Amino acid sequence: MTDPAGPPGGPVARLVRAVQDRGLVAVGAVFVLFALLVELGVFGFPHWASLAAGDEITVTPDNATLDNVAWNGDEGYFQLTAGHGQVGIEGFDAVVKTVWIEPVFFQSNTRQAVKVHYDDEGAADRNTGSLDLVEGVERNDYVIPTAMGHVTRVAVEFDSDDAVMGIRQIVLNKTVPLFFNPLRVVVMAGLALLVYWLLHEGLWRHPLNPASRRQQVANGLLVGGCIVLLGAAVTAGQTIEGFAQTWRNLMTADYHQYAKLVDALLHGHVALEQVPDQSLLDATDPYDIVYRWHNNTSYEWDYSYYNGKYYCYFGIVPALLLFLPGKVITGQHVSTAFATFLFSAVATWFLYLLWRAVVRRWFPKLPYVLYALGGFALFAVSQLVWAQNRPGMYEVALSAGAMFVFLGVWALFKATARRRLSLRWTGAAALALALAVGCRPNLVFVSALVPVMLWPRLPRRVPAPAAGHALDGPRAQAAPAPGPVDWRATCRILLTVALPYVVVAAGLIAYNVARFGQIAEFGASYQLTITNVGAYGHRGLFGSLLAAGYGVFAYLFTGLKLRPLYPFAQPVYAPMGGFMSYMYAELTPGLGRLPLLWALLAAPRLGVGFKARRPLGRIMATLALLGLAEAAFISVMGGVIGRYEVDFAWLLALPALVCLVLVYERGLRARLSNGKLIAAAAAVLLVTAVTSLLLDATGEFNQFFSRNPALFYDVQNFFRFW
Repeated sequence: MTDPAGPPGGPVARLVRAVQDRGLVAVGAVFVLFALLVELGVFGFPHWASLAAGDEITVTPDNATLDNVAWNGDEGYFQLTAGHGQVGIEGFDAVVKTVWIEPVFFQSNTRQAVKVHYDDEGAADRNTGSLDLVEGVERNDYVIPTAMGHVTRVAVEFDSDDAVMGIRQIVLNKTVPLFFNPLRVVVMAGLALLVYWLLHEGLWRHPLNPASRRQQVANGLLVGGCIVLLGAAVTAGQTIEGFAQTWRNLMTADYHQYAKLVDALLHGHVALEQVPDQSLLDATDPYDIVYRWHNNTSYEWDYSYYNGKYYCYFGIVPALLLFLPGKVITGQHVSTAFATFLFSAVATWFLYLLWRAVVRRWFPKLPYVLYALGGFALFAVSQLVWAQNRPGMYEVALSAGAMFVFLGVWALFKATARRRLSLRWTGAAALALALAVGCRPNLVFVSALVPVMLWPRLPRRVPAPAAGHALDGPRAQAAPAPGPVDWRATCRILLTVALPYVVVAAGLIAYNVARFGQIAEFGASYQLTITNVGAYGHRGLFGSLLAAGYGVFAYLFTGLKLRPLYPFAQPVYAPMGGFMSYMYAELTPGLGRLPLLWALLAAPRLGVGFKARRPLGRIMATLALLGLAEAAFISVMGGVIGRYEVDFAWLLALPALVCLVLVYERGLRARLSNGKLIAAAAAVLLVTAVTSLLLDATGEFNQFFSRNPALFYDVQNFFRFW
């Protein structure tokens, strides 16, 4: 029974009220304490885990096996003597929690890649992947393998042919120090205090208000923050050597395919000027990678090769839009890192505008916190951050395609926002969606949304009233049934849609014919890559359907691997990699792991909400089906690769967002607590955004782990302006 003299509630509730009564300072102190516990507990987990390790095992020249490595007795360190040397120790049986490596840097370079191999529980030659040892960053010297049992062999490999360091000592099961970062504590406490302030002041209850100056500023900060995340991701993939040098690294282009295509175009032809090696010219089956391996054929990776010439496999639109003008104006080639970031940043803005258009049209009273978090989650699931990890040719085409698709779909919503169709926005949508095909041909599927959205807006003839019916009275109040389409008035709309498609298609057809003599050949059939693309057609209809089904399953349900280091999880390879020998399977984040997408399961029970907002249901269903179709088509043509999710992840995320909002509204109609409903929806969006961004940080080849936990060292270096 509650003491009538005291405050109601249990001891925790009384403690919370007591802290609140002492003001914001006391609350801030509690959050600082919470941040300290997270810093020491979660981020200090490697230290606590290493305490459970067994006895230390020191690798010495006497018990080590040296492969392309020698012991420098005068200086006291292991030194590389040939490419990719290893220092190994075996003949023991123990649980290994850590591998401590003491580096000796003897050149101006301050980082060296290493790879730790180990055997455990019968699994031979597991490895950590490539990791950077960074001079002056002690934490990086402690490698934490994800061992499953008793380890019987450990080998440290110099993951380069010309190491810039030696290794003075290797110790297994050395205790990891408890590293402490005060900046991280301040950031965590500040974020927690900000969330508390929003909750305490009730700002999370405020509805969306386009006229609110505060919300406009918050929207700008939201989009700007997303773009800053893109910039941080693309910068983290570079060698960070101070602000000025890092900027030069980002802006300096290697001689990539688009650079070669631009030079070819400036000389009046579409074939690249690079002459193929004679071994490729003489090859009887140049598209089979096994043939190339066995015959020592020299070739350029992922180029299209046809009739003795190289061609650019990637879409020409980014070249015409950015790389060609950049070369003409500056005289220098544009880097793929800058191009990927630029296209992704613009794509982020259009994706936000698309979400805003959906909310303003169908959910104008949505709580602002769900609006803001929904936009953030949609950005996170789009996989644009994933594309920044290794901003190469693939990512340029993906981000440019995303930019045009987001622009095109947003323009479609603008065109159909009013009772009368806007021809200007209709033409803009058609042009953008057509240009997307010039970046990524598979994006032609998204154009199926054009008839779905335009059909209800086509002009229709109003049927004349039936004979004997009065033109006033109760009957006149009922809206007449839609009449047949007025095709004469519709011709102008059809012309507006068709003209951009025809112009772009004519250009792409001319480009394809000039390269390969075929209208619909974009270069995939002649690509020099890891799979034998020429053999794709031999698997037949059943094999293609099987590959498509497996690919969709892998994209949605690929698992995760947990790690003791931030970001604590990483994607794993799709199961059954190399499916049927015709599929290229790489790392994928696994979209089905994101709670937001689970809202799609509620769609069949949301009929009332969709019917009240026609044609929202038809549009969202089309987007979701297009997402699955894109995943299936990409699986058949390209395989299961994380970066390809940029093409279709948003097609599933946007309908899922709409379903989540409709679930929230259904809860309100059922008289559930508004605050609890908002909290539940916000939790789904936050977990989705954070999970997706943490996975995106790792990238296709887990590049992030090679720089983590030297991340703060890199940030410090980046803001060194001298």
